[in-house]
Amino acid sequence: MVIKWDELVGKDFESLEKVVAILPVGSVERHGDHLPLGTDTIVPKWIAERVAEKLGNAVVMPPIYYGSCKALSKFSGTIDVRSDVLKEYVAEVMRSVFKNGFKLLVIINGHGGNTLPLSMAARDVTYETNGTVLVINWWTHVAQDVRKELFSAVGHGGDDETSAVLAVAPELVKMEYAVPNPKPYLSIKGRLYSKVIDEYIFTLPLNGDPRLGSADKGKRFLEAVVNEIVDVIKEVLKYITK
Repeated sequence: MVIKWDELVGKDFESLEKVVAILPVGSVERHGDHLPLGTDTIVPKWIAERVAEKLGNAVVMPPIYYGSCKALSKFSGTIDVRSDVLKEYVAEVMRSVFKNGFKLLVIINGHGGNTLPLSMAARDVTYETNGTVLVINWWTHVAQDVRKELFSAVGHGGDDETSAVLAVAPELVKMEYAVPNPKPYLSIKGRLYSKVIDEYIFTLPLNGDPRLGSADKGKRFLEAVVNEIVDVIKEVLKYITK
């Protein structure tokens, strides 16, 4: 059974063992023509619930759907929140989690544009509150050996992300609309920020070839993702629950 913060009555919330809270954070953003606009939230929400099931006593929070989506803001359906606004909003949520007594907040992030605001919020709040925040970008921080085995590259709306959605919400995918983007995402060391390069890469609102995706590959990848996240959480808990 998954314990969901927003579905608990007050009395039951008070009696909870408040150790781990899990917060999915994503975006509403164009993912080609074939994937749902909420892809970046749908997948981490599913991951969060599976991780909570395995842990047994973790509480899953309602997801934050809106993120920082500069690169694809020109495509219809995308909602872009300023990075500083997102950082402050998430920081306030973090503060409330620790005020409610939780020791560890695990953020399952589903969108690359959120990475910096989430990290900045986590750094600030943990030193204010003495709480602990673990931020995991599910598609890059865990299960990388499995990802490399199954997919050619990380790609927004490509075969890896398409496979993930086919595994968790196939009814929302319309593969008949799937087309490839021949322009590969640049592999450059470091963190590159450039509107010019984003516009060069994203002539279509995706990377790679989504037609190579499959539910089977998505299930294998996500199983490894969930298992590794559980292992990481257990490792962190060793240090903060002594």
